[in-house]
Amino acid sequence: MNGADQVRDLIRNGDWATCLDLNSAFLHLIKYPSHRQFLALDALRKVYQYSAMLFGTQHIPIFFAQALAMVLTKIRRGQDIGVLNYVDDLLLLHQNKE
Repeated sequence: MNGADQVRDLIRNGDWATCLDLNSAFLHLIKYPSHRQFLALDALRKVYQYSAMLFGTQHIPIFFAQALAMVLTKIRRGQDIGVLNYVDDLLLLHQNKE
């Protein structure tokens, strides 16, 4: 994950910046069917299994950051845009404000 040091290294004089918060982004990570049993609940004599990741479990931010890093690597290739991620937040930097 990125922090202030990476922002300082990436930012250029004249850059425009915006921040995106990927609200509830963890819910978009699909779990393998064989792993769903580990995050299940039993209610009213029925078992429910989540097919997506839950916010609040210990390792989910790490998994999400890794998945997002793969996507951002492809976005950065051939683009003159700075993109940094921290958990579910993105910082976008570019010389053109549009």
